[in-house]
Amino acid sequence: MKKLTAEALSTADSHDPGRSPRQPPPSVGPWTARAVGRSGNCLPPLADSMEAVWQRIEAVVPRREPAAALAAIGEPAPPLDSDADEAWRVQLVTRFPTVRPFLEQLTTVVHFGATPQGLPVLKALQSLPGLSGRKKVAPGEIDTGLPVGSWRRLVLSPPHLDAGTVGWKAYTFCVLEHFHRMLRRREIFARNSSRWGDPRAKLLAAHAWEQARPQVLASPSRPRRPNCGRR
Repeated sequence: MKKLTAEALSTADSHDPGRSPRQPPPSVGPWTARAVGRSGNCLPPLADSMEAVWQRIEAVVPRREPAAALAAIGEPAPPLDSDADEAWRVQLVTRFPTVRPFLEQLTTVVHFGATPQGLPVLKALQSLPGLSGRKKVAPGEIDTGLPVGSWRRLVLSPPHLDAGTVGWKAYTFCVLEHFHRMLRRREIFARNSSRWGDPRAKLLAAHAWEQARPQVLASPSRPRRPNCGRR
């Protein structure tokens, strides 16, 4: 997953050698702050025509500056539900054939468990093999709460699909991204694994801890009052 993400980022950047979607838009100039400051108060109109408006503007700043600012604002901008990750996520979806072969193995060979926080992601992961290869997948067949940011548009309203269907390839990568994050946080864990197992499984439960507590606290390395003797 990490390798696919790096390749997608590289491809997205090569397609936009100029201003990347991850870079902030260019500044529109200092006149903007002055204009906003002047219009911040609720005052009666000081001009009754567009020409009069331009005359008042040009008394403060040359017309070419607001014109350049308007041109910059009018440049193609990403949709409101987009984010800085959309470009490489689009490229990532094109690499679906790379992950398709091991989707079923990932959900059947390895026995995963999850905390309450990771359980929705684990359920979504286990549903992926049933979506793979289908021509149409309805929104009711996926967890629509998982796609956020640009994933939401790529999954729920892809331009190349019919209304009432979702982009299941984009959904697959969305789920895998969540899965990778939850696995690193051990909200999802591999059962009987020393490295990717549940670290909470080694903790003593309430009753077991109460029984073991006197012995643990009596240990030379476990003083009953840890702060005792400290200054």
